[in-house]
Amino acid sequence: MKVGRSCLYSWQDIEAHLLENHGTMELIAEGPRRTQRIIQGELRVRVMLLGAIAERIIYKRAHELLDEEARVLSQYLREQG
Repeated sequence: MKVGRSCLYSWQDIEAHLLENHGTMELIAEGPRRTQRIIQGELRVRVMLLGAIAERIIYKRAHELLDEEARVLSQYLREQG
């Protein structure tokens, strides 16, 4: 009987190899009741042919989430007085 050997990878291992994401967030006071948020980063998806498409989709969704976060935080702060 012949026994084969295979390698098992977790999704975390695969994602770590295929996705790279890093960046910074800077908060700058612009007065007593105003703050500017500057976000810079880089996202790379290492998948032939589909990587650039995935990067655009992820970027768009991340942008939407960050805009919504800013809107909700602004509303909360206005309500707190």
